[in-house]
Amino acid sequence: MVDDGSTASVDVDRVVAQLRAGPQAPERAYPITLSVGVARLESGSASSIEDLMSRADGAMYEDKTAPRRLTRVLVVEDDACLRRLAELSLRFSYDVVTAASGGAALAEVARSLPDLVLLDLNLPDMHGGEVLRRLRALPGAESVSVIVMTAAAGRATELESFQGGVDDFVVKPLDLDILEARMRNVLQRSSSRRRRLGA
Repeated sequence: MVDDGSTASVDVDRVVAQLRAGPQAPERAYPITLSVGVARLESGSASSIEDLMSRADGAMYEDKTAPRRLTRVLVVEDDACLRRLAELSLRFSYDVVTAASGGAALAEVARSLPDLVLLDLNLPDMHGGEVLRRLRALPGAESVSVIVMTAAAGRATELESFQGGVDDFVVKPLDLDILEARMRNVLQRSSSRRRRLGA
């Protein structure tokens, strides 16, 4: 991609997010990635279009060969079948780790600091709201995105979750397409927020 300075800077994150959110074929069992190379023509530069294309091509191959870090998602769910279903459904696009209890979830957050937590409210050792409160107190975890997933649907539960600081709310039984769309939206908002804050 060549940017001659006459347009706004290329928003690579936006392009990648739109690509990932593109048409979702049910039979697609692999993630889509994008490598981008950008070359800028500085004011007064004598660079030719061939030179710019060569620099952009080199930057693209550098981006293509750079190590990729998948977004880490922690699935906190005490039901083994639901936990496994979420893990299998998300593993091609995300680095998925799981926890069956609130205590195990907090230990995992402290150990690996995931980008997103999918949090069941009814856990065997503590309520999801308490997990969220303790999670937010962990160093660095105040900015971790959280989506509550629960069968306890209702306005009061949803309102309490949002007041507790969750980013979104999904109701069981899970519709995996809707869950993934909500995950993409939350992660995109989180990424935009970090860029605005200069993180």
